[in-house]
Amino acid sequence: MRFVTHSFRLSRICSGIMLSLAWAFTPAAGLAESIAPSCSAAADMLNTRFITVKALQSNDNIPEDSGILVHTIHGPGANPGAAGYLDFGALDALTAKMQTACTNPQSQSCRSYLDKTCGAYLSEGTFLPWCGSNHVPNKQTLSDASSWTFVRADTVIQGAQPGVDDEVVCAKESDYDKRYGLIFSNGYMNQTVNGIENLGCMYPMDGDTGFRKDQGCGISVRGFANQGQAEAQCPLSETSEDYESYFETLIETRGSVAGSLTCSLAKSQFNTWVDVRKRVDLSKTIWPVNEFVLWNWDSYTADDIAQNGFLIGIYYLSGCERAPNAPGDPQVAQRIAGLYKDWTGVDLPVVKLDNAAIRNRTDTPFACQ
Repeated sequence: MRFVTHSFRLSRICSGIMLSLAWAFTPAAGLAESIAPSCSAAADMLNTRFITVKALQSNDNIPEDSGILVHTIHGPGANPGAAGYLDFGALDALTAKMQTACTNPQSQSCRSYLDKTCGAYLSEGTFLPWCGSNHVPNKQTLSDASSWTFVRADTVIQGAQPGVDDEVVCAKESDYDKRYGLIFSNGYMNQTVNGIENLGCMYPMDGDTGFRKDQGCGISVRGFANQGQAEAQCPLSETSEDYESYFETLIETRGSVAGSLTCSLAKSQFNTWVDVRKRVDLSKTIWPVNEFVLWNWDSYTADDIAQNGFLIGIYYLSGCERAPNAPGDPQVAQRIAGLYKDWTGVDLPVVKLDNAAIRNRTDTPFACQ
């Protein structure tokens, strides 16, 4: 179930008193003055988590201080407001309406903004940058899921061909401007809503989840998958050795579409996911990005995300093979962080995430401008 109510937020959103969660990566950290940590402090913490290696905990939880969960979003691009790009104009207008409505924080008009979940906004065609979703296969409707990437030093793998071997999804300005993103606490993956885990499943490479059933964790609906090799969820009894053998065969015989065919791993199989990333030879594929499918977006408001401390930072990308010599703009990332503060009162750190540093296997992919 959800962990927070809106009473705290509603009494303060427009009062000029800006409070937030302490930047401590866990909901239990308590409330403090909304002062964003320095970029250097944030980068140091994230780099420490990047190199910290821990196994699945005994209660089947993902360790919260090992590895980082990231999600690249679309930026404004060369033509802000165009289809597929982040529309700052529309977001500024929506934010202004919310702030006007919330001059009376207890009013129904204010609640109509603050109590609306990520999924509700998405269903109306409004993309709040801190929310995400996939399309239901073959339909222009939104499912209650989004695709993320887990980065940790011991699971870095590169593809064989230059130009497509970014570990974190990145694309140039003219290709939906995928140079910005969200950093989430691993704690999000350890929560459930009405008995449904927030972490739906995992893939050792891109699972092509926009074309899979069961909110990205089922069997592929692509035509090329109807050849006897496509699978849905992995058996819970699947060992690392079983998966490695099966996945290696897929890569050998199906190459870059292997991720569309492989079975999805449950959260309890996190150690298997790590083993596969570390051992399977991905030299025959062109797309090394891994994929974690997060569910339950239709259950969280922006306020829920803030008060649970799920969103812990905004990044802009550099060192991308797919966007050479065109790093993300830190001012755009800061603008995204500013919108989040307008909605939640929470200051977020903005850091640079360097794909080249990951590709070169350094221990410090997070840095400041």
